[in-house]
Amino acid sequence: MRHIVVWALFVVLGTVLGGCAHGGAETRHADSATLSTDEGRPAEMGAVEPKESTAAKPTDGTAGYAKDELSSYPDGKKGASTGAEPPPPPPRSAPPAGRPTSPGVKAGAADDNMQFGAFLSFLAEHQHLGLRADVSDRLVVSVRDRKGLPLADARVVARAGETVATERRTYADGRTLIFPSEFPALRTPEASFEVSFGERSARVRGLQGNHRLDVTLDVERPAFSEVPLDIAFVLDTTGSMDDEIAQLKATLDVIHFQVSNLSPRPAVRFGMVLFRDRGDDYLTRVIPFTENLEEFRRALSQVAAGGGGDTPEDVQAALHAALRELPWRTQGVKLAFLIGDAPPHLDYGQAYTYLSAMRDAASRGIKIAAIGASGLDRQGELVWRQIAQYTLAPFVFLTYGERGDSEGGGGALGGVSHHVGSNWVAENLDAIVIRMVKTELSHYSPSGVAPSEDYFAAAAVQGVANDSVLEDLFSQAARQLTDYCVQRLETRTPTLVLPIKAEAALKPTGERLWRHLSLALSRRGEFALVESQEQEKLLSLMGEQFKARYDGARVAELGKLVPAKLMVFSELNRVAPGKLELLVRLVRLETGEILSLSLLKIEEGLLAAWAR
Repeated sequence: MRHIVVWALFVVLGTVLGGCAHGGAETRHADSATLSTDEGRPAEMGAVEPKESTAAKPTDGTAGYAKDELSSYPDGKKGASTGAEPPPPPPRSAPPAGRPTSPGVKAGAADDNMQFGAFLSFLAEHQHLGLRADVSDRLVVSVRDRKGLPLADARVVARAGETVATERRTYADGRTLIFPSEFPALRTPEASFEVSFGERSARVRGLQGNHRLDVTLDVERPAFSEVPLDIAFVLDTTGSMDDEIAQLKATLDVIHFQVSNLSPRPAVRFGMVLFRDRGDDYLTRVIPFTENLEEFRRALSQVAAGGGGDTPEDVQAALHAALRELPWRTQGVKLAFLIGDAPPHLDYGQAYTYLSAMRDAASRGIKIAAIGASGLDRQGELVWRQIAQYTLAPFVFLTYGERGDSEGGGGALGGVSHHVGSNWVAENLDAIVIRMVKTELSHYSPSGVAPSEDYFAAAAVQGVANDSVLEDLFSQAARQLTDYCVQRLETRTPTLVLPIKAEAALKPTGERLWRHLSLALSRRGEFALVESQEQEKLLSLMGEQFKARYDGARVAELGKLVPAKLMVFSELNRVAPGKLELLVRLVRLETGEILSLSLLKIEEGLLAAWAR
């Protein structure tokens, strides 16, 4: 027997949100707009050694706690506090010169826009707990300048005929989201999308079923000597947050120090909105944006927990204050961090709801990262994740050192390590926030940001049969195809799995891997595998797609002859001696759009041993 270790590296990527197929564009000033359907192949990446993971690994395909961990997922709050000053933060180490140390706050960070299919399933199951916002049909708009660099703060106006349906501002990476499911007229031929920056603009009409729009404007983005950076903390200060506030004070202090000392240093301003509930000594308290770091530090040091009683808090009033009372700048990076352990009161009849806030934020290019403190219930998780997903931000859950089921290696086979499994990262809260700030600022660099990669890797050691670990590997790949899909897949969707494209020497290996892939897909409820007499024509056509620019229209034309709605096609390559790569793509045949992909890196020795 051999022991196989499979590690899955989920690095934040643009694969599901990337693409390159043509669509009609009406342009002005020589600008261009492209309807993209190809997700593109992930960039090459050096070998990565496995590391011990401390992330909680969900088993239900969501970014929340796994179902078998709900016993440690407390409902409600810890009860009202006397309002006394919380205990002091953990002691700081000796110099260097006033540098705060990172406290032991752990957090899991999830990007529901990366794992969009799983997020839609989570919404379907729990939508009754919150307010309804139909995000099932998502259009990713990406805007770049003539050099291919992302254009932040570009204006995107979606119209149904002459009526403006919605308006957005792009974020630092040049992207923004529009949801035609909220405005069905945006899927009609009369719909148009106008993208502008300064005096340059481009317009696209009739998106049909595409989920991505890439626009290039003939303009050079402005250069900043100091990138404007506004950071606001929207903080629940009721009594149940006493422990968290003590920790968050120290965490925010670290964030404050590190952000203020980034090189090159941004033009940073910090602001804060403190909130409680009706009947407490205050409902909201706004600390305006300030460039004076010591002034903000003093304000932060005075924050204390108090009040509360019932579980929900007036989160919606806090969001209104954050979006309408804080004077956000119109340019640069704009980040809000919503921190709390309780859902909003949805029984107050407020006109400005959390849905209003997330739409308000998206229209102004403000991201709201939602951070759930310990005690946040399932309703709170739903609301937090809705807000974060809509504004292209992560959902973060504080764990305070709790162990996840993947810590120390314990996977399904005993030797399976799922790194950042199901889209989680475990590290100090300040590190997650700093990473987010640095990532946003990095998009302003002269060379842009290099694409990152997402893949599974498998190699043979001692302990478990090779067949078993290959089964596990392809099971995870099949799950990724559904969880990372740009739309929610219906149950038992007719699916054609094409033979794996491979050079002659690798064809026997490709046939073996195809059987594993087909078995893994057949075990998922989303796929009903079918066969077709046109399989050879499709295989020939898809082979051409690997060599040239992907042509979704050609795939869709031939797809009319196939009794399937989805197609899976793959290519196997030997990228180095003893190393194989299998790229698997899931395609919607009606439009030729690539819905998701999965990249597998396999040590060839694993297959050789199995073959014997």
